[in-house]
Amino acid sequence: MVEAEVINFRHRTRSTQPGQQSWRKHLEMAVLDYCEAQNVGLQDAVDAVSDFLREGPVLGQRLSVSELRHRNKNEMQFLISSMKHRRRTRSADETASCDACIGQVLALANLNDMLEVDENEQRTDLSANCLSLANGMRDAFCLGENIHIEVEAEALSVSRDVARNVLLILNEALTNAMKHAFGEDGGTVRIKLARTSAGEVELVVADDGCAVASSSAGGSGGSLIDALASQIDGRVHRSRTDSGFRLSLNFLV
Repeated sequence: MVEAEVINFRHRTRSTQPGQQSWRKHLEMAVLDYCEAQNVGLQDAVDAVSDFLREGPVLGQRLSVSELRHRNKNEMQFLISSMKHRRRTRSADETASCDACIGQVLALANLNDMLEVDENEQRTDLSANCLSLANGMRDAFCLGENIHIEVEAEALSVSRDVARNVLLILNEALTNAMKHAFGEDGGTVRIKLARTSAGEVELVVADDGCAVASSSAGGSGGSLIDALASQIDGRVHRSRTDSGFRLSLNFLV
């Protein structure tokens, strides 16, 4: 069986253009020698080499961090576009699932953008990232004219670790509002980021919707928000008001 694998492998690697045969022969011999010396299965070795070649190399090296991030960004944009197309042709329940997926990918895309800064730079402008996330959500959810997102954010420099958690919490809160808060009449989600008199930072996400489901702290989304808040020693408070649902996050920087 192993001999047949080797014959098939050699046939595949030699079925190439003349200009490719030299380096492919060296690759073939290196793989076969490694398999024999390390007692590794040929298919396992071929798979490992294939994975390496897909991730790099560029001019003899693997893709740089910035190149990998650029590739990830393109893949996330493709996924968002696919979900937006799918949600136009699906039932209400399936549309909600597409919306949730879009929200998650947007959050990851925002984090990807945030990490594109100088690797030596350990702080980022949280207000700019919140605004970027809100704008991305507006576009991705294809919000109609009757649903609005308003952002009031004080300029605030925080560590990238804190920014990551706050953005993920904001993403969950916004996704929840888009899915549950509004009926046919629509409404407004207001985001406020500011320092408090107690020296903390407070993020507020409030809607003027009427759906009771938006006030629930249960479910995976609520649990995720609580877990993310605890990682930055933050406190989450949820409440129903006369005008809708309000979620606040308080944390120190």
